[in-house]
Amino acid sequence: MPYSALQYATALYELEQTQTKEQQEQTLQALLQHLAHAQQQGLLQDIVKKLENLKKQSQHQHAVYVTTAQPITDNEKQQIKAMFGEARYVFKEDPDLIAGTVIQKQNTVFYNTLKTTINGLKKNLS
Repeated sequence: MPYSALQYATALYELEQTQTKEQQEQTLQALLQHLAHAQQQGLLQDIVKKLENLKKQSQHQHAVYVTTAQPITDNEKQQIKAMFGEARYVFKEDPDLIAGTVIQKQNTVFYNTLKTTINGLKKNLS
């Protein structure tokens, strides 16, 4: 049973995460040979489109959302990027924070706000 364009694209995407550039080139050559042998060259364009969609989805999923109470400097943004690594960053301000920063990366949220600190103090004092 032949594979679908999505299956090929998914395999290429997953291999791209772990392979060197040289290995990726070898994989692409092997795929082209396989498609030619199976007389499925017509799938190539669809595979490329599906692979592009997977990459776009991945970029959206790997976004880091940074919310601050006040505007932050470019230097502070660079420090945050250095701590959280390669991703797409979305910076916004929320004056309801009073002070501090909330950073969300995938399913993890880092709270470093004055409100969180005050609530922690209240809890410890009561």
